[in-house]
Amino acid sequence: MGKSVYIVFLLAAVLGMSSCHEGKDVEIATKPEPVVLKVKVSLSDLLPKTRAEGDNSPYAVAANDNEKVQTLRVIVVNSRNEVEGNVHINLMKDGGTPVEEQTVMMRNIASNDTKMIYLIANEEATRKSPVSVGDVPLVDYDFNKIKAGGKFPIDELFELKMQLNENSDHLSNGLKGGLPMSECHRVRIPVVPPDAPGRDELVGDGFFLLDENDQIINPAPGADEEIFGYRQTLWITRTAVKFTCEVTNNQTAGRVKLKGLRMQKMAGEAYFLPRVLERDGHEIKEFAVPVETMENNKHFEFKYDLSATEELQKGKPFVLPPIYLLEGKYTDKNGVKEGDNICNYQTALILERDGKQDTTSYMYLPNLPVLPRNTHVVLRATINDPADILWKVDVVPYGEVILEPGFGI
Repeated sequence: MGKSVYIVFLLAAVLGMSSCHEGKDVEIATKPEPVVLKVKVSLSDLLPKTRAEGDNSPYAVAANDNEKVQTLRVIVVNSRNEVEGNVHINLMKDGGTPVEEQTVMMRNIASNDTKMIYLIANEEATRKSPVSVGDVPLVDYDFNKIKAGGKFPIDELFELKMQLNENSDHLSNGLKGGLPMSECHRVRIPVVPPDAPGRDELVGDGFFLLDENDQIINPAPGADEEIFGYRQTLWITRTAVKFTCEVTNNQTAGRVKLKGLRMQKMAGEAYFLPRVLERDGHEIKEFAVPVETMENNKHFEFKYDLSATEELQKGKPFVLPPIYLLEGKYTDKNGVKEGDNICNYQTALILERDGKQDTTSYMYLPNLPVLPRNTHVVLRATINDPADILWKVDVVPYGEVILEPGFGI
């Protein structure tokens, strides 16, 4: 995983999780004692992993700086939908060098309340416009306008989308500032008496994680609910789906050159904040997409052309640069059934065989019924005789960015 941030609550007790658009109301104390949220961002290594086929895979290490957290915003919202804090942390020095560590104190966070914590990374990211000259933001929103003491614009952010245009558009097209990431966490801070131990200094390093029924699970060693100082483990999710494509020429005769890649029914838009309906740990199993996308009206054929034709050496895999697209749930009525799933996505290669251009027939990709965000799709195409293509697809959770001690940017 390789890069992380950890967030420590001074006087916080328990951590829970929920959808970004919900939170449980709790009774607010007449005069709740304030607590301090200590946000500590530390660097331990520079290459986050993607878990593609385990640590020994050539794709287990992130491909470039675009997959790193470069800036992080933390927004704390109480159960009355009021903003209690909004801080922005820049993790890069002038010149692009990562800092070793940064600490920010968020004060006057009320106790005896349930909070939503919104994490937003790389909000400044831009890419080349596919329809005009210049750069355009990947996330078109000014998060600085969210002020402490004001109402949190939940409906506005809930509908905020990222968009791609048709044909050759992708998130990494001239990308500057890293891939956008986002996540929401629900935490509960208990009643803090005025004379509580540790009110003015950080104490303790344990925490309690709650299940859906507010029952404690996996208590941290040494956790002591009599001491109001607990470390909370949070994570953030990349909004993109990463594609790595590896092509191998196994033809016995003739020259084969790779010119490009085509993928049908890629999503043209997706929500910025995750609309998760079901998780298995951190892995997203079920999610919501915009209505237009769900009705299959916002999909396009993605076209990727190499800047220079690549001659494929027999038996030697050639790997295309990573491609970042949006999550999607396209449903193909003619999709091929594979076990309990339907294969909904098709792809083709643009080749040159003995000097003549050849577009291979579209084939359904196995093991790819849906495309949730934070997924790394490793495509392996083997060109066999007589000119047939064998596709293999490995789909893995894309090394979520864990926010905890011991991991770096």
